[in-house]
Amino acid sequence: MARVIATEVREIITTALTDAQIDAFAAAATLIIDRYATQCTTAGTATLKEIERQTVAHMISGAGTQGSGQRIASRTFGNSSISYQGSSSSLDFSSSQYGQTAMMLDPCGILADFGKPRASACLL
Repeated sequence: MARVIATEVREIITTALTDAQIDAFAAAATLIIDRYATQCTTAGTATLKEIERQTVAHMISGAGTQGSGQRIASRTFGNSSISYQGSSSSLDFSSSQYGQTAMMLDPCGILADFGKPRASACLL
């Protein structure tokens, strides 16, 4: 069961998604945070709930369902230009302000590696 509901997510992100659509993101985030909780046993209930809320917002921002969800790094007004911090195509938590907040809340430092390729060896 998700730790957060749509109205709680809407407190931190503006989106045109319906509550049912946000709840679908929350269901996916719950699976991620449940797995995370097995590795980070020092994260309390309130911390897990807030990490999950930030993760839902991170997923929504990455899905292109509202604004970029990223912090603006620079702006130019002559001939209009804008650049963002992070990478919008990246799955890691550093790619949105919400993911960055989730990483700051992570007492174990696990989320910083989420979405990064794992090392592997091929033995011939």
